[in-house]
Amino acid sequence: PFPTNSTGRCHFKKWHRENHSPDSKNHEKSNMKILFFLTSRYPTHKAYGVTTGETARELGVIGNEVKIFAPWDGQLSTKFDDYKNEVIGPNSALLLSVRQNLTKIAIVREIIFVFTSIAFTSRSVPLIRREHPDVIWLRDYWATFVIQKFVPKSRIVIEVHKKPSVFNHIFLRYLVRKHNISIITIQVSLRDYLRKRYPKAQIFLGPMGASNDFFEIGRIKLKAYEVEKLKRPLEVCYLGRLKSSGKDNGLSQVLNNWRSIPSDVANLTIIGFTESEIIEMSKFYSLSNLTFLSGINHNEVPKVLLKMDCGLVPYPEGHYHRTRFPIKVVEYCASAMNIIATDTKSNQEILNSDFCDFYEVGDANALLRILRELKENRMESRYKAERGHIWAKDYTYNKRLKEIYPFLERCVN
Repeated sequence: PFPTNSTGRCHFKKWHRENHSPDSKNHEKSNMKILFFLTSRYPTHKAYGVTTGETARELGVIGNEVKIFAPWDGQLSTKFDDYKNEVIGPNSALLLSVRQNLTKIAIVREIIFVFTSIAFTSRSVPLIRREHPDVIWLRDYWATFVIQKFVPKSRIVIEVHKKPSVFNHIFLRYLVRKHNISIITIQVSLRDYLRKRYPKAQIFLGPMGASNDFFEIGRIKLKAYEVEKLKRPLEVCYLGRLKSSGKDNGLSQVLNNWRSIPSDVANLTIIGFTESEIIEMSKFYSLSNLTFLSGINHNEVPKVLLKMDCGLVPYPEGHYHRTRFPIKVVEYCASAMNIIATDTKSNQEILNSDFCDFYEVGDANALLRILRELKENRMESRYKAERGHIWAKDYTYNKRLKEIYPFLERCVN
């Protein structure tokens, strides 16, 4: 079954590359055992949990044996996550409790996180060795440092989502010298920064993606798109938390702006606040066209987006948001929603005016003008939704693996 040259020798590497890459239609077994190693609670519907689960599932679909290794508190009712990935790892109720309680104290937050990561990773090394993984995929510098010392034969992928601190830079500089360690990151600007900082490192681009469920919703919505002026209000939503890693996501500013949005123009639904946040925010923002909902299972998100016309990306300017690639952006576009975003450098790097309307942070009049145009000019709205849907096709979990897959395949070549 393998191609041969004139001497009859098999071009195995060429055949394997063509038949096992993420774009291949003929996915034979790659014979790789891939272990995703997390030092935070899993399963979870936070972004890190979604991208881990979806990436792991995609690696399994194309013929690899995949498991997710993570701490758990003894309450896990199944050994599989929502994406049908097997989840393993020691019961770590004490570790999770220490993290949950002590990381609330800002002055010791980073120290506690480092020490608990090292403790959990060290405890996990014997279990990892028993798995004999070809590839270990991580998101934690300290865990990577420990594992490359004690499981040296495995290839290692470390996800880097922001510029490393001075302390993390020391560890990363050491790690990238190893031939079996690579970096995958989520934004072009961050990739270019890391390549400049670590010129000898193996660095790949793997942005966030959307699953097929979102694209199916998008196809349904585009087919049934209303092209005449809407008589009903636009349905606008924001998916996410009030804060991320303690950083403001711009929701307070959006809610202040929303006081200027008439109820006959648009309704806003915010999905993902905690119960305490909903109670607190409802005291300050009691508007007839504003609804707060608590977080939902990520598998339920496509059904919610089916009812929505627009998605908000309200992040403010700043270092933290500069290197982010919000998963919601791709999910909004895949679901054929109109995108309304603040005109920050980060948002403009990811999105463009072909399918996104930008407004200056805090400019309520600009936000109102955009909403009215989307409500009244439905042909233009459909064009933008369709352009966004097409754009999102470059951000699937299959394509997330495309660039890095040759590095992983060296395990079997």
